[in-house]
Amino acid sequence: MQANLLDITSTAWHAALERCSHDCHHTPAWLKTAERSERGRAFAVHVTNGTHELLVPFVRRELTDDLWDATSPYGYGGPLLSTGAPPDFADTAFRAMVQMLREAGCVSCFLRLPSCSTRTGRVRWGSCSSRD
Repeated sequence: MQANLLDITSTAWHAALERCSHDCHHTPAWLKTAERSERGRAFAVHVTNGTHELLVPFVRRELTDDLWDATSPYGYGGPLLSTGAPPDFADTAFRAMVQMLREAGCVSCFLRLPSCSTRTGRVRWGSCSSRD
């Protein structure tokens, strides 16, 4: 499992969006505008096992010289999984994301979840569940 922090200029961010069902709230352009309202710097966490991907857009807000928090920008962004990713990948990828954020100095993470309706079939994020 490989986890990386991506800035808004990263080609990997755009490439991951091509493999995930997403909307405007996941794009670097949306995150760039969120930098001002959230008072921070846009980035995304990208986790992959070489077959499946997790992409989670955030805004990083500095707390001290070496500690920071991460928040989802306002809107219906939240985590994205590549098409066909199994539930066990999501669990493993989230654990890898949390570990990487901790090691990078993130002390708090606020994650908004998308609405329960989805275009891609059944999705589960905690207690949120829906079907087309």
